[in-house]
Amino acid sequence: MDVGVRVCVRVCSKRGTFLYRRFRPELVKRNPVPLCSDAFSAWAKSESKEHEREVRDALSRLLTQVIPDAALLLENRYPSLEVIKSKVLPVCGLTE
Repeated sequence: MDVGVRVCVRVCSKRGTFLYRRFRPELVKRNPVPLCSDAFSAWAKSESKEHEREVRDALSRLLTQVIPDAALLLENRYPSLEVIKSKVLPVCGLTE
């Protein structure tokens, strides 16, 4: 597990954050294994380590594959920074 994933897992593992830090449904649907919504909670007593590992694996995939692939797609589609600023950021609700 790389440093970015370790830091993110540490942050996401803080008490109670499982109640509000969630993956987008698209990521959950495309995950190779079903994810337990009770991972990192007291409700997931049985097989909790396995559920937590599966969620960590999904987070690792998000950080090391999904986000870099999306960034590359955007970079190839919008090679100019000005195009990104004028077309992509406003659609995302982001402005300078």
